[in-house]
Amino acid sequence: MTDRAPYRPSNGTEFEWFYARNCRHCTKDDPENEIGCPLIVQAMAGKQGPAEWIVDPKCGPLCTAYIERDADPAPCPDTLEMF
Repeated sequence: MTDRAPYRPSNGTEFEWFYARNCRHCTKDDPENEIGCPLIVQAMAGKQGPAEWIVDPKCGPLCTAYIERDADPAPCPDTLEMF
């Protein structure tokens, strides 16, 4: 038996909390590049949530596919330094 249960938000407010904690800064859901996360689409369209969305006993609901976007991306090599 696994200690990580599947997770599915029960309402829109709970999803917004999950999204802010797990998706907002993930490379899979990047609004600047207009790339949407397929896991969010699966959760919204299907009866069963994605297998990557789990409830961890210590951390609570989380996405195991989460990959954090760079908080401070590297500058373009063609950009000159100002100082």
